Amino acid sequence: MKITDLFAPLERLIEEHGSATIQAKHIAFLREQLSVLKERFVELESKLEGASAKCKELQTENSNLKQEIERLKTIGSRAGSWGSKPPIDGLR
Repeated sequence: MKITDLFAPLERLIEEHGSATIQAKHIAFLREQLSVLKERFVELESKLEGASAKCKELQTENSNLKQEIERLKTIGSRAGSWGSKPPIDGLR
């Protein structure tokens, strides 16, 4: 038996332990990153809900304004058809 044969099991044990330690560090790092990403996801989800609500509000407002424009157009067209008075001098 050679001296190097005595060290082989010890070297294998050190490599396996080192690999396990490195793997544990990588897992801890990945868990930390996952936690950060989950927090960011919740934050972005909240912003999206707020933006969706604002979009819905603006769509409703836009629809109401379009209806008001159409209402005013019909009022304006009716006023012109009833006969308009000539403009008064000095009030133009």
